[in-house]
Amino acid sequence: MNDIQKKWISEKLVEDFRAGRIPPEEVCNELNKFEFTDFIRSQLRVQDVRWLIEKIINSEGNVLELCVNITWPLLPNQEIEHALRSLWERGHRTINIIYGILNIENLDISFHRQVFEYVRQNWNSFISAELQYDADLALHVAQKRLTGRNTPLTKSWIYWCNVAGSNNREAKKKFFESLETNHPQLSLEMNLFRREVKDFLITKI
Repeated sequence: MNDIQKKWISEKLVEDFRAGRIPPEEVCNELNKFEFTDFIRSQLRVQDVRWLIEKIINSEGNVLELCVNITWPLLPNQEIEHALRSLWERGHRTINIIYGILNIENLDISFHRQVFEYVRQNWNSFISAELQYDADLALHVAQKRLTGRNTPLTKSWIYWCNVAGSNNREAKKKFFESLETNHPQLSLEMNLFRREVKDFLITKI
């Protein structure tokens, strides 16, 4: 599917959501893969906050995950952030939920540690879910996100996990050899946390 087709489908999807029409589970699952969500995000406006929050609170499965995954361009927004945090408290632990939560730039360091501990304890299942479609594409997307201007610095560590879990040993070895964990715009506590994450991920190379 080319970019023009993806853009057209994204426009229709957002129109349906605005009109209260919920796409089938299987459709949401297909649209929730890698870079397709970027086209959906590009269609969102401030007016979409209402229905997105309603869907995050009241939906389950692929519909919920798609809605969480596309909230990025509407942040920061206190109502969306509250809805995202509540998902973790309600026991949601899928990859898309984790990514959505980590888009919150002012997320407390203790929350980051909770998420990291979950990833560490469930490493094999986490990576299997992340790389289930295409391991090389997952690595490419992770590297793209890490250099993207919209990616919160505090979220970078979850993309490091994707790199560490890829099958390209040479690429990930080179990546971690050059990876600097300290960043002047981050707190000392966050930089120390990033160092801990890197130390763990090196054991997965």
